[in-house]
Amino acid sequence: MSINFFKKIYSEDVIYHYTKTSTAIDYILFNEQLKFSGRVNSIDPTESRKASRRIVSTGHCANIDRDINFHNESNQLNDLVSNLENSFHQINFCKNYMGHEFASEYYYSQFEGNEELFGFTKPRMWERYADNYSGICLAFSRKKILALNENRFKLICKDVEYLKYNELTCRKVDYISGNYLLEVGYDKYKEDIKQNAESSFFVSMLIMMEKMNLVKV
Repeated sequence: MSINFFKKIYSEDVIYHYTKTSTAIDYILFNEQLKFSGRVNSIDPTESRKASRRIVSTGHCANIDRDINFHNESNQLNDLVSNLENSFHQINFCKNYMGHEFASEYYYSQFEGNEELFGFTKPRMWERYADNYSGICLAFSRKKILALNENRFKLICKDVEYLKYNELTCRKVDYISGNYLLEVGYDKYKEDIKQNAESSFFVSMLIMMEKMNLVKV
């Protein structure tokens, strides 16, 4: 394949989606539609884990008598988080690793030796999302996807932030803080939860592996 092809797709705009061959042929290409899935249905357990639902008050707030409005508002905030988790649907893409001179017309380059720059060369993605290497990786234009759906859906496009496991857990809206509800009131807390819940859909676990092999000779 011509090196010009690889130079052309080495772009911020080109994004890659790994999937099963049957999904690509029977749904994405046949219907000309991307297939979104619920965040709670993700095969990644760190993404699909639902936060526990509870109301926590600490310090002096734990001893304050609560009226019926406090309990109603707390339960409404709990329901809000659950509804947000269930309503968000996502589709995952990989990006090219930009910043290299690979695409420059003055740079003599070849694909071999630069494989890691491209979003379609990720072994873990082929294994997990592309049916254990028997699936397919499709390339799309990010700009075209957003433009074609501008008036159809509310699409939020952000880079994924990779966190350590304990950091990832903290980003979940894991409980309703009675202290914060009393401090800022229902309306402010509701808006904060919406922002925090949305940001939690763009985080994943940082993978750091040290491997060893045992080889039988």
